[in-house]
Amino acid sequence: MGLEDDLREALRVEAAQHDASSEIPRGVINRARLMRAGYVVVAVLALVALVAVPLRLDWNPGPNIVTADGDDVPGEQAGSGTVAAPCRVLLTAAELVQAGRDPSSVTAWIEDPRAQDALERVNEIVDSQFPSLDAALAAGIIGVVPNHEARTVYLIYDPIVLNPTNLLDQMRAVADGQFPIAGMASCNSSSDLLSAHQELSALSADPALKGSVALAFDPHESAFQVALNRNLSGAEEVRQDLEQRLGSLVDVTLEEPADTLGG
Repeated sequence: MGLEDDLREALRVEAAQHDASSEIPRGVINRARLMRAGYVVVAVLALVALVAVPLRLDWNPGPNIVTADGDDVPGEQAGSGTVAAPCRVLLTAAELVQAGRDPSSVTAWIEDPRAQDALERVNEIVDSQFPSLDAALAAGIIGVVPNHEARTVYLIYDPIVLNPTNLLDQMRAVADGQFPIAGMASCNSSSDLLSAHQELSALSADPALKGSVALAFDPHESAFQVALNRNLSGAEEVRQDLEQRLGSLVDVTLEEPADTLGG
């Protein structure tokens, strides 16, 4: 077996244990050198580069999450197909309770009066600079979300559009140490969400659908919650059309008017 075959076999075995985003382990190169110690170093390095390139074509480190301490760590969120990393959705208090958590312990950390005052100040920092959802999305801001599992308040943002460092510093300053504040990349891109909001707003304003569409934005999922009156003619077709065109940007349900639309 030649050096090229030795290297390819070693890399094939190692690739089964490491995903394509990993650096080629140093041990692989060392083993290959031991296999054919008589080959010159230049030839080895050239061949390693030749084999490594196709393994790394799909590699993408993902956006960064800015931790409570201000450090950057590998991101867990994807931006509307821009990044291959999976999206992380923060669970709401209600979802945690449904999962069996003690209701009194889930939100106790944020319900303290001092924490509530701090949370109001944090929200005011964001709202004063971006007074509408469209303005926030245009700037790359998805929302401010309490993470009840980590007992941390997160700024959800689009890392393609926004460097959150300055805004996070402002938020931490007014939080006055009542809780940690961190940044997390959004599941969907802010530009896609902005386009979806404009389309959904036009849909809800359509005279033919008056009173039949309810719209809310959920920053936990970086998506819009859309409720359609199930009694509306063609409601199922509208639901399917929205889900097909907007994908993960929307969560569309058919509801009774009295349940969801305030009827």
